Amino acid sequence: MDRDIEVVLRDLGVKIKMVYGLPIIKKAFNEVLEHYIFNGETLISKSKMYAIEKSDSDTFTIYILHPRRSNPPLELLYWDQLLKRGMTLVHAAGVVWRNRTIIFPAWPETGKTSIVTSLLKFNRSAMLLGDDYIILSIDGHVYPYPRPFVIYSYHIPLFSEYFQRHPLDIIRLKIASKFLKIGLYSRFLKTFKIEEPLWIPVRKIFPQRLASKGKIEKVFLLTRSLSTKNIIIKPLEKEAVITHMYLCLIYDLIAPVLQDAVALTYFGFIDLFKDLQRTLEILREALKQCECYRLTLPKNIDLAEIITKLLLFLRD
Repeated sequence: MDRDIEVVLRDLGVKIKMVYGLPIIKKAFNEVLEHYIFNGETLISKSKMYAIEKSDSDTFTIYILHPRRSNPPLELLYWDQLLKRGMTLVHAAGVVWRNRTIIFPAWPETGKTSIVTSLLKFNRSAMLLGDDYIILSIDGHVYPYPRPFVIYSYHIPLFSEYFQRHPLDIIRLKIASKFLKIGLYSRFLKTFKIEEPLWIPVRKIFPQRLASKGKIEKVFLLTRSLSTKNIIIKPLEKEAVITHMYLCLIYDLIAPVLQDAVALTYFGFIDLFKDLQRTLEILREALKQCECYRLTLPKNIDLAEIITKLLLFLRD
């Protein structure tokens, strides 16, 4: 669990404990679901090398059974626990800009990271809520979800200040990128942390720039178009934004761990159907008082032009 995320979730009352090692097994395993075995208390994933126990409705304990191969669905469990507290994860970037909370929901690789990073660099008083995920409460408050920045070689100009402070990182990233392009990337390179992408904690890129929370004011749904050369900002119906946010969450958070979600539902650890229904309820209530827009970006984006147009729009 990332340290920054752990602090935020703990403050919001989410109780998920991580233990490196084996659980104490008190009962024989008597149920099997392909890669999963269950004994009424403990669920073990044989393929992803983790175990999970639920001591009560609010507390999970996850056991990491292998230091490198374990891959528990942590964010699925975070989402389930947040829903019990009237909150949901949202696949969006977010900033607090001049005391106004703005979020940018979008499909992966649409430009969320580039836009919020540019806004933070432009205005040193702006605060980050997240570049990939945020936490949205039913009353419209947005809390940070500080996932580490996922940085590829094409992000180097965007994070020039960070790479000036950490020149070895830029060398490692460039080497990894070249080897990946010619198909010669190996575990040997990964051993020396020569890999792409780099996962860099928020505190290392924007120290002291993480917002505590904000009340949502504007939503800019980010989309990319192959048929336009212009940046377009237009009002958008709330239900269209809600549907998009809902589907993005399913696509990015649930679909990659769908087998885990089904197994956890089948064995009673979560209720995927109720969680999805609750997510829609929270989205509809949270967005009642905010303004919604579609921000359409061309295929080849000019960040300076996007930020200029966005700032002019916000000023109006």
